[in-house]
Parts: sequence; C-alpha cells; structure tokens
Amino acid sequence: MSERKPPAFRPLLSYEVNSTSDVLRRSAALRFRREHGVSLMEWRTLARIEALQPAALRELVATSSIDKAQLSRVVTGLAGRGLVARSAHATDARSAQLMLTAAGKKLMKGLTASAVDRDRQFRDCLTQKEIDQLLATLAKLKAKAQQLVDGEAEIGSSLQGFTPPENSPPRTAPSHPPAQSSLPPGRPRRPRGPSAAS
Repeated sequence: MSERKPPAFRPLLSYEVNSTSDVLRRSAALRFRREHGVSLMEWRTLARIEALQPAALRELVATSSIDKAQLSRVVTGLAGRGLVARSAHATDARSAQLMLTAAGKKLMKGLTASAVDRDRQFRDCLTQKEIDQLLATLAKLKAKAQQLVDGEAEIGSSLQGFTPPENSPPRTAPSHPPAQSSLPPGRPRRPRGPSAAS
C-alpha cells in the first residue's frame, strides 16, 4: 500500500500557528470549566468587563472578535448567574452599563490565578531568549495577517455590488450566428397562441 499524502494545508505555516492556538484554547477551556464552571468565552468577557467597567456592550464587541448577538447571549448568561450587573447608561437609553458583581469579582480572582499559573507553565518550558523571539515572531505574523485582511477588505469594497455565480465559467460570445428568420422581408410574424405564451 502506498503511503498516503498529508492534506495540502499540513505544511502551511498558518496551519502550525492555528493548530497550536487550538490546543492552547482547549487546555484553557477544560481547566476553567473544571475549576470555575465557566467557558473560555465567559472568562474573556468577564475580564473585558473588569477592565472597562462600567462597560457598554458595543465596547466589548469592539475589543473582541465575537459578533454582537453572540456576545449579548454570553452577557445575558453571566447576568443570570449573578456575575454581571446591568444598569442604565448615563447618556444612551438604548445601552446598558455592565459591571462585575461581588460574585463576579471573586470569580475573576480565581480565573486570573488559573490563567497566570497556565502562563507560568508555558514560560517554564522556554528560555527568556526563546520567549522574546516567540513574541517578536508572533508580532510579525500578526502584522502581516492584518495587512492581508486590510488588502482583502479593500478588494471587497471595490467589488461591492458585484457577485459572480460560484464556480461559474467566464461569459463568452456565442460561437455561432443567431438563427435567421424564414419569413420574407417585410412580412409580419403571426402572434403566438395562448399555449405558447404560457
């Protein structure tokens, strides 16, 4: 039996970065769920509220990669558990201000301690030189990825309103001349019957 080829994405640098990120997220999610009963998204939302409080939902959306509807559901869940309090916004009646409750602040202390402990374990397996090199390399990759995002956005804006059919071949002119009428010149066509027009 011949040896199977790896998937086409396997040698890509972006795949290695993403797969490493996936493992990091899974390990964090498992620990936070086991020790504190929260998801990774809930932990990050609590941390953002703590940093910005009083925070509006739009501020949380602006500082995360989560869409507004999903983030709103997370906040609603945290509020339902008594971890986040909502209050009326001072200048915008349509927006609520979010703050951690006493229970939310207590939970954040435990979550932060767990996160710092995980970070220490990662740092312990690297030298300081390797840490510095890793951070510098990641910063380069992130800057290049953002440049690609901006380029795609620019292309997308220039093509706004044009949506070609998916997998459609380019349109070409017909290779044969249109059919000629068999009627003599000047003779009108007879109207088509109802069945032909239906």
